[in-house]
This record gives sequence, C-alpha cells and structure tokens, in this order.
Amino acid sequence: MIISRNKSSAVVNKKEVIINLSDIEKARPSIKNIQEKHREEQRVLCANLLSDIFPAKFKRAKNKYIKNSLYEFISSQDLKIRDLSDGDVRSLAELISKIPSSHNLIKTGGILAMLPNLKKKELRAIKV
Repeated sequence: MIISRNKSSAVVNKKEVIINLSDIEKARPSIKNIQEKHREEQRVLCANLLSDIFPAKFKRAKNKYIKNSLYEFISSQDLKIRDLSDGDVRSLAELISKIPSSHNLIKTGGILAMLPNLKKKELRAIKV
C-alpha cells in the first residue's frame, strides 16, 4: 500500500494499491471512532481483570459510550427487523423515548415519520 499526496487512489495490481492522503482524511472520523472504542474496551477489560484479582482495591468498570458508535454499528449492518430480539426492540424504544422535546427530531415532527407502520388507532393511544 502506498500513501500519496500527489497520486490519485487506485488499484495498480493485486500487490499495489495507492491511497491518496485526502481519502485517508475522509476515513479518519470512522477510524477515530473505532480506535476510541478499542481503547475504552481495553480500559474496562484491564479494570475488571484487576477487580477480579484484587476486589478490595479495584472496582469493576463499565464501558463509556463513544459518540457515533450506534450510528456506525447500525449503518455497517444488514439489519432487518425480523432479526431483532424483543429485548433489542425494547431497548431501542426506551432510547427513543428519552429523546428530549428540545431535539430537532421532535420539534420538526420527524419522530412521526419513524412510525409508518402504526395504525391511526394505535397513534391516538400514545400519550404525549
């Protein structure tokens, strides 16, 4: 793999690929997110190993959420509703219910566009 400022990204042959620096810069946000998640997973793993060995001296840790992780996961998967468990759907519904009324999705009514499969009767039953 060759990183170049001057050449365009191209596959030269099976053993040589040129990647323009600007293409790497475009990918940097996704790469950064993955690196942050890995660092966080390592931090929690180490903390929990120490907690298992020395419970009186170290507390168990939980992962901190890294922004865009959910977006990255959903956009990288071939998700179909039938593949989601009831727990998955409940977790999504709980998360959506916590969107503050000040969020643009709520203000613009975009939240209703997310519910195309609900019948009018079911919509009326939803308490606001």
